[in-house]
Amino acid sequence: MQQKFAVNQRVRVKTSGGSGKAPSEGMRGAEGKIAEQLMDDWAGTLLELKEGETRLLYVELDSGATEAISIDWLEPIS
Repeated sequence: MQQKFAVNQRVRVKTSGGSGKAPSEGMRGAEGKIAEQLMDDWAGTLLELKEGETRLLYVELDSGATEAISIDWLEPIS
């Protein structure tokens, strides 16, 4: 089951166990929020995710950096 994330949702970058585009070592464990972004389903276009590809989300980290991180590396913070 794929986790759904929303704009401005608080998240933490996992320290391990994700797949796809991995965050740098210095970013692991960092907290931030999902940045506003285009989160459309691009089915039928050149931007469509192929089977096995992991969606990227932009995350505004509390440090002020914004990074594109694979969704598998993110976990929600309550």
